[in-house]
Amino acid sequence: MVVVQENCPTKVGDILVAVIDGQVTVKYLRQRPDGRFYLQPANPAFADILPGGASSRFWASS
Repeated sequence: MVVVQENCPTKVGDILVAVIDGQVTVKYLRQRPDGRFYLQPANPAFADILPGGASSRFWASS
C-alpha cells in the first residue's frame, strides 16, 4: 500500500507515484547536472524514465 498526497511539495530524492501514458509507477525523483528531472527505479535492472508530455502526472508519497 502506498499513501500519496496531491499538490504536495517534492524535492530531489523523494519517492513519487507517477502516471505516465496510463501506467502507474513508483520511483525516486532525481535531477541531472543539466537540470532535467528523471525518475529512477530502486531496482537497477530497470531503466530511468525521462518524464514528459501532457499525459504525465506525479504525486509525492507519504
